[in-house]
Amino acid sequence: MTIRPPIAYVLGHRHRLVRIGGLSLGVTLAPLVTGRAIASAMDAASAGAMQASFMWLAGLAAAGAVGVLSLMRLSRLAADISADVQTELTRDVVRHALADAVRSDRVLRSGAELTKHVPVLVDVLSLMLRTAPSGLFAIGAVAGLATLSGALLIPVVPWLAVSAFLLAALMRRDTRNQTAVMLASEASYGEMTKAIQGVRDLMAAGAKGYAMDRVRRRIAAVNRAHLQQGDHHAVRAGLVNATATWLPTLTALAFVPALVRNGSLTPGEVVGTFAYLLAGLSTGSMFVTSVMGYAVTLRVQHGRLVETAGEDPLPVSARVDVPSPTSPAIRVRGLTFAYGASAQPIVEGLDVDMPRGDHVAIVGPSGIGKSTLAALLAGVLVPDEGVVEVAGTPLHSRGDRCRLVTMVPQEAYVFSGSLRDNLTYLRPSASDEDLAASAEAVGLERVLDRLGGLDAVIDLAKSGLSAGERQLVTLVRAHLAATPVVVLDEATCHLDPAAEDRAERAFMATGGTLIVVAHRMSATLRAKRVMVMDGVGIDIGDHGQLMERHALYADFHGAWSTEQVA
Repeated sequence: MTIRPPIAYVLGHRHRLVRIGGLSLGVTLAPLVTGRAIASAMDAASAGAMQASFMWLAGLAAAGAVGVLSLMRLSRLAADISADVQTELTRDVVRHALADAVRSDRVLRSGAELTKHVPVLVDVLSLMLRTAPSGLFAIGAVAGLATLSGALLIPVVPWLAVSAFLLAALMRRDTRNQTAVMLASEASYGEMTKAIQGVRDLMAAGAKGYAMDRVRRRIAAVNRAHLQQGDHHAVRAGLVNATATWLPTLTALAFVPALVRNGSLTPGEVVGTFAYLLAGLSTGSMFVTSVMGYAVTLRVQHGRLVETAGEDPLPVSARVDVPSPTSPAIRVRGLTFAYGASAQPIVEGLDVDMPRGDHVAIVGPSGIGKSTLAALLAGVLVPDEGVVEVAGTPLHSRGDRCRLVTMVPQEAYVFSGSLRDNLTYLRPSASDEDLAASAEAVGLERVLDRLGGLDAVIDLAKSGLSAGERQLVTLVRAHLAATPVVVLDEATCHLDPAAEDRAERAFMATGGTLIVVAHRMSATLRAKRVMVMDGVGIDIGDHGQLMERHALYADFHGAWSTEQVA
């Protein structure tokens, strides 16, 4: 599945395009007859033929009315085409994202771009469809000028050719500027998002200043890109306006006295000539410049959409082999990460092996860096030093992460659509039997019954799912993905203890490796091993070992036991 350029979707609506072409002739009628009508009306009035003069003015008004009605109808057609293009383009992007979902680590970015680039593309396309016919003002003005005085075309046409050349030459610079603004804005947004999501770890590590400095630098880069783009637009507008309007007008003005003296131009035709030059060419060049700008925006936005949506799905031969039961599911060596060079490391020199079938719980005080460690083990964060491997495959050196590891965050991602689409997001080929088995294992049956089955539509605007039900949906989605490693970052915090226990046991029954950032201390009793983060280091052991040697862990369980009794 490929994502075609927007113009390819538009060309699929040929009948509407033919109607737009016909309406464009109506739009062109007014600039075509304006100068001629004014000239004829003035000359008729000078000759005393007032009735003829009024008829010419009435004809000009009628041409204007036709133009307005044509533009109104054209806007409706453009809106209809844009709505259909949005549906078609969104469908293709979704299909591409789903096909790529389990083969590349670009899937999450594809989902984000789906909501960001497609509406922008369609909005610009709609503006372009509505504005493009108005660019015919310039053609109408030149054709009308030819009916008044072909001699004046000789000094005017070369300037129009120069204007067209400058506009085409400046498009490449326009493309670079728009791309720079887009990339700078995305980088700024991404930096702010990382800072907000990691605020607890940043505060705990004393890296608030470092994060804010990075955000400020990104915002400054966006401002510089916008200023550069604004300077370029000002220069372009000045050059186009000069070569398409003022220089042709001044050049024609130099020829007018001689043409009037030899009788080639009447006084009315002089006024009509400058109506074409000052009104027709000025308006036409403005619309042409706008259309060229929209074309650049379409090109940049489409290129970015294709780039971030991911490459074509990998062939079957390129898929990653599932690790054998005898090999470690996760091998961590020298893992080190800190939020800045001067910040206290969240993880430093961590070495650990997690064999297939291991069940590890991560505990520690709030803000100590548990989510950061989970993200490092899942390959979401890139370490400063060291490596995380699954079955010998480094998670940060290839695009295989999503085939090896599934990470479920605390905030459950559920999108508008059918329940089936939500559950099969990471495994589109799952059968109804697979869905039923995963739903029963994790504990989603009651939600299925309440909503009316797999084809029930989830309407986020009406909040059809509670926070706990959303988490169950994402847990079933991860269970269906059946990756060798699953990381749950407090992904069961909205479930009751019994439901949390059932979900974790469902993942362990698959035979894979489960890593859980514990929301309740009961998770440590189910785990085979526990990783305790205390701000000094990371201690790893089973429950009994840690109760004997780690005071913080024993305190956690003591406080938890007291709460349970209360």
